[in-house]
Amino acid sequence: MKINKVVFPGANQVEFQEHEMDTQASKPNDIFLKNEYSVVSAGTECALFRGTESWAKHPISPGYGAVGKVVSVGGGFEDIKEGDMVFTYGNHGSYIKGNRMIVKVPDGIDPKLAVVARMAQVSFTPLRASEAILGDFVAVIGQGLVGNIAAQLFVNSGCKVIGIDVMDSRLKLANECGIDFTINALNENVTDRIKEITGGAMCSTVVEASGIPDQSSVAADCAGKKGEVILVGTPRGEFKGDTVEFLRKIHLWEQGCVTFKGAHEWKYPDKISPKNDYKISIEKNIMDYFDLVKKGKLKIEPLISHVADPKDCKEIYEQLNKGNPDYSGVVFKW
Repeated sequence: MKINKVVFPGANQVEFQEHEMDTQASKPNDIFLKNEYSVVSAGTECALFRGTESWAKHPISPGYGAVGKVVSVGGGFEDIKEGDMVFTYGNHGSYIKGNRMIVKVPDGIDPKLAVVARMAQVSFTPLRASEAILGDFVAVIGQGLVGNIAAQLFVNSGCKVIGIDVMDSRLKLANECGIDFTINALNENVTDRIKEITGGAMCSTVVEASGIPDQSSVAADCAGKKGEVILVGTPRGEFKGDTVEFLRKIHLWEQGCVTFKGAHEWKYPDKISPKNDYKISIEKNIMDYFDLVKKGKLKIEPLISHVADPKDCKEIYEQLNKGNPDYSGVVFKW
């Protein structure tokens, strides 16, 4: 059958194309979906758009996560049948095949919110990796989609959260989503303001969610003695700070003796353990996200700035690539 999908033919090029596709999910663990929504990851997909990811060669079909109705099912599924609404890791297309991270969407959840699970499960990793406990001060640098949801998760855990960004629009959104304190890093001295907020103790946990390499050093300055800095994702670009001074913050007691932790989404295994021999998995993060959304404990609707027609993909990616602050979160509606 003929399907439509978003394609990057070359660097800084995007097209809405028509392709032929086999409709049958014949292999084990395959499903074939009629897509309803797909979510855009501004960081990774803009890097693909620019052609700066060494592992990805053009032409390439971008995409991160999708939610749609099952058309056909391969073997290996006990609880998923035709007509069910499911979430999967999939490309931006009118129909897609999924074979990784296929999770049934619970009844009562808007599929437009369900698809954001792809980004939210990234936001879960700093919380999972952290030692923060109820009452701790936690700073989250970067209040984009991932950073905002991460901040909300720490608020849900009883922490006092400080959102940091350079865009007033993002900080306003953070306040609307229940973040306790916000700091505009362009207008205020971040460390002085955190010292004021925390009574001099600084933060026990600092999450770096901006993806800007130099912010790792800023994060260390925001952490208190024996604090932790948690890096979300993979920063793109060159670290231009003083490496020696940066390492002193990690190595030396007098400088803080700060611990750095990685919190990339692939830090954890894909699936829930059938033997219960580990607690955390990407699948569990997604299911926990669904549970929090259903209970109204995460504010996701305000974070979706654009529900876009896929035919407008050129404009969408050009605006995201420019860093337009009005594009806080984009999903395509198929």
